[in-house]
Amino acid sequence: MGLNEVQKRERSEYLERYLEITECSQRKPYVFISYASDNWEAVFKSAVVPLQEQYGLRVYADKAFDKVNAKWIVPMLRNIRGADVVIAFVSQSYIESYACFLELLTAVNNKKQIVFVSLGEDLHLGNTIDQPNVERGVKNEILNQGGNIATNTNNTSNDLMRAMKSAYTSISTLLEQDALSKYDISDAFINFFRDASINKKTISDLNAIRGTINSISSHVFDKPPAVKSLHPAAFDEPVPVRQAVPIAPIVQSSAQENKDDTGRTIKDEEVREQAGSEAELRIKAEAKAKVRVEAEQKAKEAAERKAQKEATIEAIRLKCKSLKEGIKADPNYHAWASLILGIVANVLCVTAVGRMDQNPTWETLFLLSLICYITGFVFGIKGLKSEKKRLSIIAIVLNGWICLFILAVSIFA
Repeated sequence: MGLNEVQKRERSEYLERYLEITECSQRKPYVFISYASDNWEAVFKSAVVPLQEQYGLRVYADKAFDKVNAKWIVPMLRNIRGADVVIAFVSQSYIESYACFLELLTAVNNKKQIVFVSLGEDLHLGNTIDQPNVERGVKNEILNQGGNIATNTNNTSNDLMRAMKSAYTSISTLLEQDALSKYDISDAFINFFRDASINKKTISDLNAIRGTINSISSHVFDKPPAVKSLHPAAFDEPVPVRQAVPIAPIVQSSAQENKDDTGRTIKDEEVREQAGSEAELRIKAEAKAKVRVEAEQKAKEAAERKAQKEATIEAIRLKCKSLKEGIKADPNYHAWASLILGIVANVLCVTAVGRMDQNPTWETLFLLSLICYITGFVFGIKGLKSEKKRLSIIAIVLNGWICLFILAVSIFA
């Protein structure tokens, strides 16, 4: 189904206002939230934000999914690997999502503890006609993760891993053929839940969810805040209003006396001195708190910059890997490579052959041209098996004359 632009904006504004996220770069234990976009209101308003505000649960959930849609896979992989626990909010939309399948596959592949929470929907097989457009990067990552889990589950007794291997196997061929439908994804999910005997918690029982998380990793909880949030779904009782406390008693006369709790008489001058000391201490405490907040903010900004840099590097690596795989998969790759090497070799050879006596650098360039010739000749021979036979023949001629020249020199010298 998916969200429209208004719903996407509403989700982003809500998460920005009420949800505090913890990333792996902050080096604190946290929980990764896996959910389908259609269910964001139930997931965050009914469970995640209340768990954070009542119990101090540290969580990671992507706030900027819509802004960097093409790059969501990179922080997802990194933050699942760094999480202590993964919470999967299961619904019909969840089991029809290839993105959710990749998140769950990644969690199982990295041997993460997973808490399954049901949104109360009856799960059924999806539509056989609806075939989602799986992004190339996601498709490659599912195949990579699935191949890894298939290799590592031969001698394991882990029910989750064996069930995930079976689920991945059922969709891998369809995914490679770009014939994967919501029916196939939901079928793989349902079989996974059955084979692994998944016991789901209900979203309405926050205490049970908290207890399960706590039994796995108690370190993912901070102390709950002293002053409760104004978020309407977090608490039923009203937020108490603090009574103002006067800094110092009002002095009406220099002759007036006051008494403390022990009955000791205090002069007005002593009252003013005590008030001054308290004010000074309060000012110092506020200054320290301000410095601490500024230091935490700077550390957070530095961590965000580092995480962004890592995400960019990872994205470039994945893109290069994908490009390399695409080139190797092209049957005409050798023919084109041979032609390019032949052109480069001829340019280097013609440029360097008449200048080798002037500078040793030209000798190096000439040797480099010979390497390009020989490599291009080999590639040209391989290219004869592709559709570009004529191109391969041209490339062989372009690269082969130098081989014949060297052979001739060797014979007649």
